[in-house]
Amino acid sequence: MGDNSISNQDASIRFMENDFNQSYLQMRHYDTQIYNAFRFLFTLYVGLIGASLSLFQIGIQKGINLVMPGVAILVVGLVIGIFMLAIIVRTRAYFVHIARYINEQRHLYLRNQPMGFNNKSRMYTDSMKPLYFDWRSSQFGYIIIISLFNSVLVGVLFYIIAVGLGYIVVATSIVLVVEILVARGYLISKDKQYRD
Repeated sequence: MGDNSISNQDASIRFMENDFNQSYLQMRHYDTQIYNAFRFLFTLYVGLIGASLSLFQIGIQKGINLVMPGVAILVVGLVIGIFMLAIIVRTRAYFVHIARYINEQRHLYLRNQPMGFNNKSRMYTDSMKPLYFDWRSSQFGYIIIISLFNSVLVGVLFYIIAVGLGYIVVATSIVLVVEILVARGYLISKDKQYRD
């Protein structure tokens, strides 16, 4: 009976050790995934804005109506941008979920101060941190920048179809604010879900 409980405890320790390592790798993967998506989108936005404005200028110089191809480029870019923004917000939620799990495991291990270790550096052990929505996190910074670029695409779109400056400012502002508020609302709802 005693040997069986020892072997079960050893198996549990091996499982927790492996699970911690794999979870940590998964958390790093999510962080890298967000950064790589941001880099891809930054390059895409610059290319799309440049291509659409170039088409617009060529059309003016040569007297050809190239508004529709420019609009099509921007609309496709906006759809991709909104889709990627949703993926990044969702990936942030996955990242936080895994980070909290790692903190919970770390708390389990460190609560008994193994070998006299008392965590003076205050390495994270709170299973309710990080917050899903944290305006100071670099990941939410990426969300804001992507929202800004999506709003710039809308502004360039309105510029190409010759809408007045006031409408351009209003449209870009609305897109920026709505995207940030939706992302923020989703992440806050995840925090509430885990508090209830």
